[in-house]
Amino acid sequence: MEKTLKVDIKVNEEDLSCLISNAMSSNGSFAWWDYDDDKYKEAKAELESEGKSEICREDVLARLLFKGGKLRLLDPDSEWHWSGHEKDEILWNCQVVAENCVPEGGEWHEVGLEDIIKGAVLYAEAHCVNDCGADIRIICEYGDSEDADAVFQFAAYGDIIYG
Repeated sequence: MEKTLKVDIKVNEEDLSCLISNAMSSNGSFAWWDYDDDKYKEAKAELESEGKSEICREDVLARLLFKGGKLRLLDPDSEWHWSGHEKDEILWNCQVVAENCVPEGGEWHEVGLEDIIKGAVLYAEAHCVNDCGADIRIICEYGDSEDADAVFQFAAYGDIIYG
């Protein structure tokens, strides 16, 4: 016997910010996260104009996504290197920051809000046992950084590639 699941995902900026934070903190499947600096500044200014007192990077990225922006995610197994350094040279995180290194080359995947929602749906369909629906808050509250990373892998690749 088989059962088909239909999962509707609800998302708001706060939950998306949490999901982004969890995925970024996982040391997960992407070597680097990037975004359009101008769109980031616009989203941050908008949040500041609303009187938000504490604004973290993830809040700004969530607003950026809700306004149609995209995140760029670097595939760690693609051919890339840190600017100013050789391909296989190993750097400390503090060195990357101190030298303002950025990734060069590599395979990048752009994901927007709809991609992330689709990734959350694919993740939920693979992990739910009934068709009661879900929202990203459930993944954030009851999941961990690996679950968040899985949502972004589904968003970028349509499947779990790493882990």
